[in-house]
Amino acid sequence: MGVVVSRTWYVSCSPRSPEKIKPELEQLATLEGESWAARDSAGNLVTQIRFARLLQETPTFEGSIYEKDPSFSARDRFAPMQTYGFAYIDSDKILRITDAGKQLIRGERVQELYLKQMLKWQYPSWQHGGNPRTRHLYPSREEMGIHPFVATLRACYELNGISKEELAIFLLPTLKNEDVIHSINKIKEFREERDKYKGVERREFIWNTHIEEYARVYAEELESGQFHTRESLTTDETSFLSKKIKNSLDVADAAFRYFRATGLFTFSADYRRLVVSQLHRQEARRILNEMEFEIVDFYDDLEAFYEYMGNPDIPTLPWENEEELVEKAILLGIDSKTAKKSSIIELKNMIEDETKQLKQRRLEEYLVAAQAQEEVNDIIETFERIKQKDVVDPPLFFEWNVWRAFVSMDDCEKPLPNFNLDDDLKPFSTAPGNRPDMEIQYNDTFVVLGEVTLATGARQYDTESEPVTRHIGKYQKEEINKGTGRKVYGLFIAPRINPATRDYFYVHLKLFSNPEFGGYLNMIPLSIEQFIDIFRFVKSMRSFNRNVLKDLLDRIVSLREVTNSGEEWGRNIPCAINEWKMQWAS
Repeated sequence: MGVVVSRTWYVSCSPRSPEKIKPELEQLATLEGESWAARDSAGNLVTQIRFARLLQETPTFEGSIYEKDPSFSARDRFAPMQTYGFAYIDSDKILRITDAGKQLIRGERVQELYLKQMLKWQYPSWQHGGNPRTRHLYPSREEMGIHPFVATLRACYELNGISKEELAIFLLPTLKNEDVIHSINKIKEFREERDKYKGVERREFIWNTHIEEYARVYAEELESGQFHTRESLTTDETSFLSKKIKNSLDVADAAFRYFRATGLFTFSADYRRLVVSQLHRQEARRILNEMEFEIVDFYDDLEAFYEYMGNPDIPTLPWENEEELVEKAILLGIDSKTAKKSSIIELKNMIEDETKQLKQRRLEEYLVAAQAQEEVNDIIETFERIKQKDVVDPPLFFEWNVWRAFVSMDDCEKPLPNFNLDDDLKPFSTAPGNRPDMEIQYNDTFVVLGEVTLATGARQYDTESEPVTRHIGKYQKEEINKGTGRKVYGLFIAPRINPATRDYFYVHLKLFSNPEFGGYLNMIPLSIEQFIDIFRFVKSMRSFNRNVLKDLLDRIVSLREVTNSGEEWGRNIPCAINEWKMQWAS
């Protein structure tokens, strides 16, 4: 039975976050010039396996290497680097890092770089339809000619944003540039019908629409009974379509993340849709109105295609000229004489630096604005929507919303998010796996390290208990070594606290004084409901200061003196919270 031909464009889900490409590309670059196809006497792909081992040493790498075939993991992580023109394997099977890849490694104008690479990205490419070895997996050139990023940008611009479901159902199967407007119109019709329903009926309508559209997209395979997919074996029409739909939603999620790396996108006010940022709407309009996007016809020429894809100067953006760059630099406060005598590269670098400073000023303004009752209400409402998974990326928004709550509680000197924010101060990517999610610093007295997860059950214990403890312990040891005298609290928040996670924290709270961590750890596990309750109470107080919060944290930590098990400790935490509220309410 033949393999199903790809009927959609694709965004790599490994890594799912574009921010992980840079550190992994740095590791890959140490192997540049070596044969990607080299094998040892046992037939092992040695260069690929070396890359897999380098990935394991990368602090931002999460997950695991497929030990039965480490080279598979290497190829999996290499794929998006090749897709977006950062690296490729030449005709002699030698690994090459392109100029675009080298610019990414240097960290120069990363948003602009991603924008240019995304604007060039097309189907067909060498990787998707150009390589003779895999050409049979893709539609013919007559059936396929799309710039996926440009198509998504146009849809977002015309429709005031799109949801993951809309991207998955209507845009992923759009394989021709000239069909994008038709897909936009279908989304409009879909919305009109969808808005007639609410709750379960609404979700059923979305699912049924997805089924209908993908049954049409894969009609040839369904008629012939070709139920195999490249991902897994499916044996009937229902399982085949369900698998395709699940994969399409994963791809849509990854697309949201990668497309936001260009800086043009953010999330909508209701946190459900990808939208063009108001800060960059003019740039989006000019791209769509002033640039032409033709499919380059040398996609089947390996060297020529990657010379093009790997060139970070292509394409020229509409505003990428001396006159406009000088004008923008002056508007940002750069000295007129300095701007006028600078090169285009120098101008772009200065503009990037000033833009970062402008973002920092917006962040400082938000620290004040977060005290407003309107913002408090939005924080509480967002927690409820996160619990219902009614936001575009629940884990990402959970980190962000807990951080917002700490900012809103006020009286902290430095509420540092270790996750990244976009230009609109919406969350861009979760904190790296080697750091706490946030550091809430209260001058020289104490610091709260926030760690959050939506995982429950055994998975919570498996994925969170040891890393969270290590983050808190490492930070505490550093504070001790620096002699700051600051007390370190580890606050862990989840929908529910798994008993195994709670017991693991209790061991480090009372039973195991780890010298690597500088002793016992002040661990505090709270459910989302408990944290919301604390937040509501703090915001109801006429006069709140950091000592009020510290008192609560100390009450929960001091329970170790009167409890003998993790179960007893966890049972007494609600009592400690209530007693704290009673004291400070008076």
